[in-house]
Amino acid sequence: MNTVLDIKNSSDHEFKSFLDGALYWFSFGFDVIPLLPKDKVTAVKWDGWLESLSEEKIIDHWTKHPDHEVGFIVGDDFIVLDADTPESTAKLYEIEEAFDVSPKLIVTTSKGEHHYFNRPVGVFAKSDSHSTVDHPDRLDVKTGRAMVVSAPSTGKEVDICEVDSADELTEVDQSFVDAVARHNGRPVPRPQQPREISVASFVLPTTHKMLATILSLLPADCGYEDWLQTMMAIYHETGGSDEGLILADSWSSNGRSYKGKAEVELKWRSFKSGVANPITVRSLAKKLDDQGIDWMGLCSENEDSFEVCEEKVEVLQKKKYQNMLEKFSLKGMLRELESLSLDNVYVLHLIALLGQLTVIYAAPNSGKTLLVLWMLIEAIKNGNFDASNLYYINVDDDQKGLIEKLRLAEEYDFHIISDVYNNFDVDDLLSIMLDMIDKSEANGAIIVLDTLKKFTDLMDKRKSTQFTKVARQFALKGGTLIALAHTNKNPNSGGKSVYGGTNDIMCDFDCAYNLDILSNKDNENVVVFENKKKRGNVINSIAFSYSTEDCLTYPDLFSSVKLLENDQVVSIKKVEEQKSDAELIMIVEACILEGITTKMKLRDATVERIGVSRRKALNVIEKYTGEDADSHRWSFTKGNHGAQNYNLLHKS
Repeated sequence: MNTVLDIKNSSDHEFKSFLDGALYWFSFGFDVIPLLPKDKVTAVKWDGWLESLSEEKIIDHWTKHPDHEVGFIVGDDFIVLDADTPESTAKLYEIEEAFDVSPKLIVTTSKGEHHYFNRPVGVFAKSDSHSTVDHPDRLDVKTGRAMVVSAPSTGKEVDICEVDSADELTEVDQSFVDAVARHNGRPVPRPQQPREISVASFVLPTTHKMLATILSLLPADCGYEDWLQTMMAIYHETGGSDEGLILADSWSSNGRSYKGKAEVELKWRSFKSGVANPITVRSLAKKLDDQGIDWMGLCSENEDSFEVCEEKVEVLQKKKYQNMLEKFSLKGMLRELESLSLDNVYVLHLIALLGQLTVIYAAPNSGKTLLVLWMLIEAIKNGNFDASNLYYINVDDDQKGLIEKLRLAEEYDFHIISDVYNNFDVDDLLSIMLDMIDKSEANGAIIVLDTLKKFTDLMDKRKSTQFTKVARQFALKGGTLIALAHTNKNPNSGGKSVYGGTNDIMCDFDCAYNLDILSNKDNENVVVFENKKKRGNVINSIAFSYSTEDCLTYPDLFSSVKLLENDQVVSIKKVEEQKSDAELIMIVEACILEGITTKMKLRDATVERIGVSRRKALNVIEKYTGEDADSHRWSFTKGNHGAQNYNLLHKS
């Protein structure tokens, strides 16, 4: 059997068993804990296990249960950032580069990456989790009593480990933690300040009816951390009773990630009574207060007047509804909704559908207006929709540009609106849309906003949210909205453009695309629309070309637009990638010739000589590794301890 010392000498972290992994991470400095196979559920109770954790205890457990996987309780000394999507992974690297923070331990997962850091004393952080469906770019935060699954558990592999112990992990400061919280749309974490509260003003009735009322106002489609806290509050208030379990299961079943009562009961049985600082119904009530929800409309401030509350509920029930939710039910409205539903019809070629909210992000002068107009007109020519229902609101153009667009509109019978003429004011758009909704005029209408920043403040979450709420009502009534928006000036660490403003538009719209210039040569731009969020049958990417010759008239420019085939795009991408990577390739080849041949040393030497990020250097090393001399530049052989030794390929 391997000892801890043997395992620590393994440079490639390819563990032979779960026991090897558990011993390694224990010696590394983590509070390891066994997990049930292929599940994120601990096989033991935390506190008892961690109280006397030792190498002997680990060996004894995994000898009896060799199939148990490996996790660890993060604790207050560490913080782990979990990216589960390409969007969140890109954002994680972007934040790290902005704060000059480089993780020394990265574990890849089946969905993304875990980045490990030291959390010094005085740096406050709070565990947080999010739905990847609703918030694909957000980061899960693990610290304190949070649990993390680590290698060699299913889907987990060590990608980078540059230290021998957890104490040597990169430290993060408060500004870094705050930046992650702000990106996630959360308040910055700070220690809770004690405040004087009148007991009489905050005594809450905890009968099952009252608890059920509060739960009915809390969404079960929340992040794991919020779900867990709500479960703990129900457990505490019901004393862990079977009735409480029924209530917890009933509430949880409303969530999209609900997997059945068995999973809820398994988590329920892991809770225990009598903890020092339990999560109570007060926590749930505060969440509603923070959202501005008047939950006290059905109860009073203390036990004595709660019976009045019950009378109110009974009166409401006798009036019309079985419960407070029934009055919001869509039951019986199927035909009305079907009448508003639109066929699977494209407004923009394979990109935007009727009845949806679509946003297209692009840098200035990348051709977004040209290409959107071209696709709109192609859809009109194909009879996809009635041109008279299209309203192109152009508030980002000079007079010459406006005339050119109006000439197209006159030819193809759609509407151009400008903020200079006919007393149109961009500030009136939301009220106009609400008026169209009220008068049943939204169904079939198509509005294009060029550009979005003129209609809402993209840096203000409150204003962006207000805009998307109206836009969503417009779409639910059969309207279509396409918004053109700008990207940030600086691309992310992968060289891709990043949407400007807060993430509210991206999160609340149905579909989102980035428009990037792929190549610019021979007086021609090749551009690619890449999907960042999708609902419905829209394409992942699509490419166009158009002329960039000097002194072209707008009709000539418009006529130069071409839709490219996929194989053309693949060929262009390959050429452009090699051009983009050319300098890095030269550096790597020079390092190999100098005898720097192991992967990590090769990466570090490349970073030192050219000043790119370690991730970018690794990406290039891995991209051009292989045996095909036409596509690759180097290959490797495995040496001692699994080390990868690189050699240059020679074309025949």
